[in-house]
Amino acid sequence: MRVATTEEDEYLQQISKLQNDNYILLNEIMLCESQIKGYKEQRRKETTKFVTDICICIFLCLFAFICSIAGRFNMYVGAISLATCGVFIVVPFFIIYTIIVSIKYYAKISSHELAINLSKKFKVENIYTAEITNASSIIKYKNVIDENQRKINELSLGYDELKKKNDELFAEELKSGARKDDFNFEAYNNFIDISNEQIDYNKMRVELTSLTKKRKDLEDSLEKMMQNEEQCKKSVKLFLLLLIMLIVTMLLLLLVIRFDSDVMTNYYAIIFLNLAIIASVIIMPINLVNAIVNLPYLSDSKIAILIADKIGLDNTKHERKGMMEVLSAVNNRIKVLEEEMINIKSLMDEKKKD
Repeated sequence: MRVATTEEDEYLQQISKLQNDNYILLNEIMLCESQIKGYKEQRRKETTKFVTDICICIFLCLFAFICSIAGRFNMYVGAISLATCGVFIVVPFFIIYTIIVSIKYYAKISSHELAINLSKKFKVENIYTAEITNASSIIKYKNVIDENQRKINELSLGYDELKKKNDELFAEELKSGARKDDFNFEAYNNFIDISNEQIDYNKMRVELTSLTKKRKDLEDSLEKMMQNEEQCKKSVKLFLLLLIMLIVTMLLLLLVIRFDSDVMTNYYAIIFLNLAIIASVIIMPINLVNAIVNLPYLSDSKIAILIADKIGLDNTKHERKGMMEVLSAVNNRIKVLEEEMINIKSLMDEKKKD
């Protein structure tokens, strides 16, 4: 055994510094990726809020229209509806509010220059600009990592050549008796054991730890996605069933009104029909929004991918396929690493015995 010379030590220190720089840059990349995911979640929330406001506005307008029509045919029903909700007072204010929300939504998520200028005037963050900034940072960091890795490879090559040369010199001097085992080339060096196997083993152990964590995160994410898909299916089925029940109810009430000649029966049938129509007006846009939002989690079609991209949804069914492929690749790499580490460990144990 021998210890590193000063020149070898310098190579190792430079390699260590570049590896540490890459580690810091990888953390920066993870931070940027986390921020991008946060922006996707923010876009989803903003879109959900925007669609909800639009649906409420449409509902109020339709509700006002239905109330006015009902008031023409039945003054009693119309008067109760208008007195109960004061719909004609609420609608104009809510329309103005919806217009403001729509402009702010456009300023937050659009990539157009007008939207970016509006975001500055409204003092809101433009999500597109923020995502581009983080994506550009990721590309820059990856380029630096690649350059550092190139330097590491060059330094490793130079180190290996120098080590081989010094190992041969050390073996010759040991054989001739000019040096003793464990003799230090320089008294002030760091006493670093030279072992390519140990270096490779440590690198593999670090990679294995990272891949094991990544595998666990992927498995947890996939499990949550499966559970979320079941919840989405139940939600869509529930709203669809409710809408079908309302439609059947309206058809039955229309049949009663058409074929029953009793005045009181028709009177109450008309009242319930109006209520069913109002309920349908509420349920239909909610059902539509619910189906649109849940579609990317239930399908990997092009329209589902487009919806997910525009709304900012993640962990969709389309992404799940990619995650399963990544998980398969990670499992294969972990298997290879474990086999290689066992072989290297056996080789190091044999050298210790010798």
